[in-house]
Amino acid sequence: FRLASIALAVIGGVATKSPNAITAVGTFNGEAPTSGITYLWQKLVATTWEDLTSDYDGYNGATLTVADATTDAGMSFRCKVMYGTGHAFTNVITIPSA
Repeated sequence: FRLASIALAVIGGVATKSPNAITAVGTFNGEAPTSGITYLWQKLVATTWEDLTSDYDGYNGATLTVADATTDAGMSFRCKVMYGTGHAFTNVITIPSA
């Protein structure tokens, strides 16, 4: 009798944008877990990805609420999706200029 285990890892992610929010969805190498997934949104500042803080609603959740078109116009965001010891980044979303 042997126990078998299957490692579930996050292997990618996609971000989609609605008018004032960006939503992240992780891609896993098996069925998506129902809990244990964490998120951290980042913003590209010059050439460095900086972790967002509570200045943004949802900075550590699946859906980030961006400020307004004036404040975030032209800014790029991505989400770090984490599960267990693995992580992956979503595609980059750039807020269009007004």
